[in-house]
Amino acid sequence: MMATGSNIFPTVRIADSAFQPLGQSDSTLLIQLFNSRLSYAIYNNLSNTVEAYCSYTLDGDEPLSKAIHILATDDWTRASRLNVKAILEPHDYVLVPKLLFDANEINTYLNFHGFIKIENSQLFDCIDNIGAVGVYRISSFLSEALYSQFSKLEVLACPTPFIQLVSREYKNTKGDNLFVNLDDSRIHILALNQSKLLYYNSFEIATKEDVSYYTLSVCEQLLFSPEKALVVVWGNGSNFEEQYSTLKYYFRNVQQGVRPLAMKFTDALNSLPVFAEYNLFAAAVCE
Repeated sequence: MMATGSNIFPTVRIADSAFQPLGQSDSTLLIQLFNSRLSYAIYNNLSNTVEAYCSYTLDGDEPLSKAIHILATDDWTRASRLNVKAILEPHDYVLVPKLLFDANEINTYLNFHGFIKIENSQLFDCIDNIGAVGVYRISSFLSEALYSQFSKLEVLACPTPFIQLVSREYKNTKGDNLFVNLDDSRIHILALNQSKLLYYNSFEIATKEDVSYYTLSVCEQLLFSPEKALVVVWGNGSNFEEQYSTLKYYFRNVQQGVRPLAMKFTDALNSLPVFAEYNLFAAAVCE
């Protein structure tokens, strides 16, 4: 592990011994930032391979400022690359049918769902394979800091790569299916039936009971049977195994998710759990 100049050390840092962070002109830097955690990966566009991965825990005050400092000083992230994709936790996130979407009406969509209007950056992500657009708000401080640092930057809300890739890679799965993604403080739930998107939402969680409560609530709302529905689970937090065990108690068919099927990973990443960082890796192949 190496320091970044801010006395913060990576919790995980993985790369092949031959990996060279500088001069990766055919690579994409993938960044995922939550309030308490920063992770990033180097994706080689030519070989379709994730070559390196790093994660930091952002303890203490001003975690976003710490994250920006790390990104500006770490030798993996300050190297010149063709593309940078940043996956951020939105304040709000709503799916709107693509045919009805108007970029001038983002506040209307968000306010209609009861979100409080705040003076932050208003963005949207197209998810063409399900005919929808995700609209959301993120911190203006964060978006301005990232755009000032990276000249070729694409920002995505964290649900976008999850929804897009799951609905693409699992579109032929039969029956009722719930896809669950757990991050530090939220649960994201996507429901598909015979490749048809039925539901997406996210909820704040504080305990393992919250995970099963919200998943069962969605199951009840959609009239899915806990005995028959397939539940696929990804996660990044330290409580993942405990949360996963709770879901297995209430559902008969629960399995851990795997890395995006459309990508390859260098052998060094075999030490990282296959159910971790699905959003981060999925962003590399989001269209």
